[in-house]
Amino acid sequence: MEFKTETIDLAYEATRRSQFTLSAIPGLREGDTDHMKNAFDLEVVIEAINQEANGGKKWVPDFTDSSMKYENLYYIRKDDEDPTGFVLSHTLTFYAYTRTYVGSRLCFFNRAAALFFFEQFKELIKKTLF
Repeated sequence: MEFKTETIDLAYEATRRSQFTLSAIPGLREGDTDHMKNAFDLEVVIEAINQEANGGKKWVPDFTDSSMKYENLYYIRKDDEDPTGFVLSHTLTFYAYTRTYVGSRLCFFNRAAALFFFEQFKELIKKTLF
């Protein structure tokens, strides 16, 4: 499948949402608002990609059914730009065992949607995590 949601602006257009602003909330520092905007952009982009993957219909994960959902695992390799690398996941104490207790809206409709997102929006992911 070829996805058309290649920019944040296209994601807002596809989901018919307004661009995120926090100017009305007093007491937030500039770094706080930047992080919150990036997190909201991330949610809108994932919503738009899932909608595309679902034939143009909005898709919200239903964690009461047994259908497959593709969760987030962020892995940033060590390089000159990120000298420590980074991995974010949720792990229990068992060897090589992960479990999600609370469903996330930041999961994907299918594997193709997840792979497209992680390839197309690397900078947004980095801005959201760091």
